[in-house]
Amino acid sequence: GLVSKSDWLKKADVRKALVNKYCWSEERGTYLDYDFINKRHSKVAAGTMLSPLYAGIASPKQAERVVANLSLLECEWGLTTTEASVEDHAYQWDQFSVWAPMQSLAILSLDKYGFKKEANRIAAKWLDIVAANFEKPDPVTFIKNEDGKEQIVTRVYGKTYEKYTSDGKINDREYNASVLAGWTAGAYALAFAYLNNKK
Repeated sequence: GLVSKSDWLKKADVRKALVNKYCWSEERGTYLDYDFINKRHSKVAAGTMLSPLYAGIASPKQAERVVANLSLLECEWGLTTTEASVEDHAYQWDQFSVWAPMQSLAILSLDKYGFKKEANRIAAKWLDIVAANFEKPDPVTFIKNEDGKEQIVTRVYGKTYEKYTSDGKINDREYNASVLAGWTAGAYALAFAYLNNKK
């Protein structure tokens, strides 16, 4: 049968309690992924630590502690996906990567708990990295392998890209970043609107 609103609210309360039980690290003062097999938190903090703020399930004190940990991820160009770690593999969503969805998550999550200064700062950094590479792509060239043949591709003015790096460039790690108008432009529009609404 149909599930009533009160049933959904009860389920939400249970989910909130479970997130806080398993993902909140009192020691680190942030939300971390939880390894159910080894019964421990991830050693690496990630931008997803803001998800419980976005969902409104963090207490004000938890939110303050998460915000105090933004420095684990924040760089000159926004938030990286994870804090620095010693992984051997170059992952797309890692300490060097600045992805559009993480910036949107940060802006909305920080604003929800009243951290408008921090939300403004992340929004401005995101606008800067996208605009800088829209104006002057860096790197301007990359090598594309197609059917076993290498070809030098030159990027041109006026494009947004799938992913960026913590040093302000287009992210060609693992594979060359594609021209992308979707989530990059969407996150840009959100950041632009946020700053212009003076929230």
